[in-house]
Amino acid sequence: MSTIDRNIIDWKVQDLINAGGQAINLDRFSVKMDKLPIVNGRMMTPVQFMNEVRTNLNTYTGTVFQPHPYAPANNAFLWANNPIGSILSIGIPMDRGSVIVSEYNTTVNDAYWTFTTIQDPYNYQHPVTGK
Repeated sequence: MSTIDRNIIDWKVQDLINAGGQAINLDRFSVKMDKLPIVNGRMMTPVQFMNEVRTNLNTYTGTVFQPHPYAPANNAFLWANNPIGSILSIGIPMDRGSVIVSEYNTTVNDAYWTFTTIQDPYNYQHPVTGK
Protein backbone atom coordinates (compact mmCIF):
# COMPACT_ATOMS: atom_id res chain seq x y z
CA MET A 1 0.00 0.00 0.00
CA SER A 2 1.19 3.53 -0.77
CA THR A 3 0.16 6.85 0.69
CA ILE A 4 1.07 10.32 -0.48
CA ASP A 5 3.01 12.82 1.61
CA ARG A 6 0.52 15.66 2.11
CA ASN A 7 3.29 18.27 1.88
CA ILE A 8 4.67 17.43 -1.57
CA ILE A 9 2.28 19.71 -3.44
CA ASP A 10 1.74 23.46 -3.17
CA TRP A 11 -2.03 23.13 -3.19
CA LYS A 12 -3.93 22.49 0.06
CA VAL A 13 -5.50 19.26 1.26
CA GLN A 14 -8.86 20.18 2.76
CA ASP A 15 -8.97 18.73 6.26
CA LEU A 16 -12.39 18.02 7.75
CA ILE A 17 -11.51 20.16 10.76
CA ASN A 18 -11.29 23.22 8.48
CA ALA A 19 -14.44 22.49 6.47
CA GLY A 20 -17.15 25.12 6.39
CA GLY A 21 -20.68 24.46 7.58
CA GLN A 22 -22.15 22.38 10.37
CA ALA A 23 -22.21 18.97 8.70
CA ILE A 24 -19.26 16.73 7.96
CA ASN A 25 -19.28 14.70 4.78
CA LEU A 26 -17.03 11.66 4.78
CA ASP A 27 -18.00 9.12 2.14
CA ARG A 28 -16.83 5.58 1.75
CA PHE A 29 -18.08 3.51 -1.13
CA SER A 30 -17.12 -0.13 -0.79
CA VAL A 31 -18.23 -2.96 -2.99
CA LYS A 32 -17.88 -6.60 -2.06
CA MET A 33 -18.34 -8.84 -5.04
CA ASP A 34 -18.99 -12.57 -4.91
CA LYS A 35 -18.29 -12.93 -8.60
CA LEU A 36 -16.37 -10.58 -10.85
CA PRO A 37 -17.28 -9.87 -14.48
CA ILE A 38 -16.17 -12.26 -17.20
CA VAL A 39 -14.39 -10.63 -20.14
CA ASN A 40 -13.23 -12.65 -23.16
CA GLY A 41 -14.05 -15.90 -21.35
CA ARG A 42 -11.94 -15.08 -18.25
CA MET A 43 -13.04 -13.75 -14.89
CA MET A 44 -11.48 -10.38 -14.06
CA THR A 45 -9.27 -10.12 -11.00
CA PRO A 46 -10.14 -7.54 -8.31
CA VAL A 47 -7.29 -5.35 -9.57
CA GLN A 48 -8.43 -5.58 -13.20
CA PHE A 49 -11.99 -4.72 -12.23
CA MET A 50 -10.92 -1.78 -10.05
CA ASN A 51 -8.70 -0.43 -12.82
CA GLU A 52 -11.56 -0.76 -15.31
CA VAL A 53 -13.85 1.30 -13.07
CA ARG A 54 -11.12 3.77 -12.10
CA THR A 55 -9.97 4.53 -15.65
CA ASN A 56 -13.54 4.75 -16.96
CA LEU A 57 -15.19 6.67 -14.11
CA ASN A 58 -17.01 8.98 -16.53
CA THR A 59 -18.80 5.99 -18.04
CA TYR A 60 -19.92 4.65 -14.67
CA THR A 61 -20.77 7.88 -12.85
CA GLY A 62 -22.14 10.30 -15.43
CA THR A 63 -19.84 12.97 -13.94
CA VAL A 64 -16.73 14.26 -15.68
CA PHE A 65 -13.51 13.18 -13.94
CA GLN A 66 -10.42 14.35 -15.80
CA PRO A 67 -6.73 14.76 -15.06
CA HIS A 68 -6.37 18.26 -13.61
CA PRO A 69 -5.36 20.74 -16.34
CA TYR A 70 -2.84 22.55 -14.11
CA ALA A 71 -1.24 19.52 -12.45
CA PRO A 72 2.28 18.38 -13.42
CA ALA A 73 2.74 17.02 -16.95
CA ASN A 74 2.85 13.38 -15.82
CA ASN A 75 -0.54 13.64 -14.08
CA ALA A 76 -2.59 11.90 -16.80
CA PHE A 77 0.02 9.12 -16.96
CA LEU A 78 -0.17 8.66 -13.19
CA TRP A 79 -3.96 8.40 -13.21
CA ALA A 80 -3.89 5.83 -16.01
CA ASN A 81 -1.08 3.68 -14.61
CA ASN A 82 -0.26 4.08 -10.91
CA PRO A 83 -2.57 6.81 -9.63
CA ILE A 84 -1.01 7.67 -6.28
CA GLY A 85 -0.55 11.45 -6.27
CA SER A 86 -2.62 12.09 -9.40
CA ILE A 87 -4.97 15.06 -9.24
CA LEU A 88 -8.40 15.07 -10.86
CA SER A 89 -10.76 17.89 -11.65
CA ILE A 90 -14.40 16.87 -11.22
CA GLY A 91 -17.22 18.54 -13.14
CA ILE A 92 -19.66 18.54 -10.25
CA PRO A 93 -23.01 20.00 -11.38
CA MET A 94 -23.20 23.71 -10.48
CA ASP A 95 -19.56 23.70 -9.33
CA ARG A 96 -16.17 22.05 -9.80
CA GLY A 97 -13.89 20.35 -7.33
CA SER A 98 -10.48 18.72 -7.21
CA VAL A 99 -9.21 15.60 -5.52
CA ILE A 100 -5.86 13.89 -5.16
CA VAL A 101 -5.38 10.13 -4.98
CA SER A 102 -3.97 9.79 -1.48
CA GLU A 103 -4.09 5.99 -1.22
CA TYR A 104 -3.92 3.21 -3.78
CA ASN A 105 -3.81 -0.47 -2.93
CA THR A 106 -3.78 -3.56 -5.10
CA THR A 107 -3.46 -7.02 -3.61
CA VAL A 108 -4.73 -10.38 -4.79
CA ASN A 109 -8.06 -10.10 -2.96
CA ASP A 110 -8.39 -6.38 -2.33
CA ALA A 111 -8.08 -3.27 -4.46
CA TYR A 112 -8.98 0.32 -3.67
CA TRP A 113 -8.06 3.96 -3.99
CA THR A 114 -8.83 6.99 -1.82
CA PHE A 115 -9.68 10.47 -3.05
CA THR A 116 -8.83 13.38 -0.75
CA THR A 117 -10.44 16.75 -1.47
CA ILE A 118 -8.09 19.64 -2.20
CA GLN A 119 -8.18 23.37 -2.75
CA ASP A 120 -6.38 24.57 -5.86
CA PRO A 121 -6.00 27.74 -7.96
CA TYR A 122 -8.25 26.39 -10.75
CA ASN A 123 -11.27 24.89 -8.93
CA TYR A 124 -10.67 26.67 -5.61
CA GLN A 125 -12.25 24.90 -2.63
CA HIS A 126 -13.93 21.57 -3.19
CA PRO A 127 -17.68 22.23 -2.80
CA VAL A 128 -18.23 19.29 -0.45
CA THR A 129 -15.43 19.76 2.07
CA GLY A 130 -14.56 23.35 2.67
CA LYS A 131 -17.00 25.78 1.25
